[in-house]
Amino acid sequence: MTVRHLQWPLWLLLASQLLGCAGPSSPFGGLEFGFGDGLLAKFAEYSTKPNKDNEKITFSPKRQMLHLPADLEVEILPNDSLNKNIEVHVVYNNRDITHAFHKNSNIDKPTSPDDMSLKFITNKLRLSPSRKHKIEFYTRTDKSSQFIQSTYLPPQCLWKNDQDIFNTIPFTPQQKILELIDAQAKKYDINKTLLAGLIAQESSFELDTVSRSRAIGLTQVTPLAAQEIEKIHKSWQRYAPFDRQEPKKISSLISHKIVTEKQDWRLNLSRSIEGGATYLQYLDRYWANEDNAKLLSQLTATDYSTVILASYNSGAARVKKQILDNQEKWIEQNNLKEAFRYVNKVSSYCYHFGEDKK
Repeated sequence: MTVRHLQWPLWLLLASQLLGCAGPSSPFGGLEFGFGDGLLAKFAEYSTKPNKDNEKITFSPKRQMLHLPADLEVEILPNDSLNKNIEVHVVYNNRDITHAFHKNSNIDKPTSPDDMSLKFITNKLRLSPSRKHKIEFYTRTDKSSQFIQSTYLPPQCLWKNDQDIFNTIPFTPQQKILELIDAQAKKYDINKTLLAGLIAQESSFELDTVSRSRAIGLTQVTPLAAQEIEKIHKSWQRYAPFDRQEPKKISSLISHKIVTEKQDWRLNLSRSIEGGATYLQYLDRYWANEDNAKLLSQLTATDYSTVILASYNSGAARVKKQILDNQEKWIEQNNLKEAFRYVNKVSSYCYHFGEDKK
């Protein structure tokens, strides 16, 4: 069995020698222009058919992992016998990276006649949460057949979903925290893995976490968010001096047990989680407002959870302004860069926490 690449003109090979082989990098390694890497892909000109239900090309992990490097395994099952040559082309953000992919991936060839699969393994693939990754694979067994196209999709995190938490890699939180997440997610009708992913990103499951903006606890509740939460939970006590003190001072007071959960509800495991869930519910109600709901209905390419998570990170009013000004491209604006990265990481935790790794 042979894996074939595209053949590129001689002038490109010579140009690569004159200009230097290494071009810009991709998540799959440095691009070498002499082999066609970095060129705008022209697969739209070819006869292709979608890979419905990933029948011929499968991925492990099933979707992109944006919160830590992961080995990517691409398994290809051709229509015909593996005695024929197989063309495998890879496109990243509309640029051909076929050579870089083959150069930096290991091939796991079939070991028996009954095994009809071909596997490519890319070790420690690092996909930055700060950018979009459109990764497409095109395969065919001979030049007379159509290409089969399959896209390696980004992680998906649903707002409402009864998804169990199967793992919390790379974290090992207390079992009590996971039980509280389960209970509060059910109480507030929130996806459990979304709430767990939010906590992973906000505090790495560490209750004593304090941010530069004076956010405290597992769900990193800021003084401003705390005011909204306390309108619902009127009996919850909060240590007011924290609103003015420097983060280092706050951390010191917490670590030395001078201020505890008795003075500030954000230092209580259960209330810290419930406070975050309460604020998520507050944001849900904000966007359910008639005018806001009408605004969101115009966004056909935006998941609702993206709006909620961006609002949790950057504020609902700020998110609304960007939607009004930029429509579908609202999350791509420079002043929401932090929110873009935040949403991607929480979504990645959320999706992969719900994947059974057994």
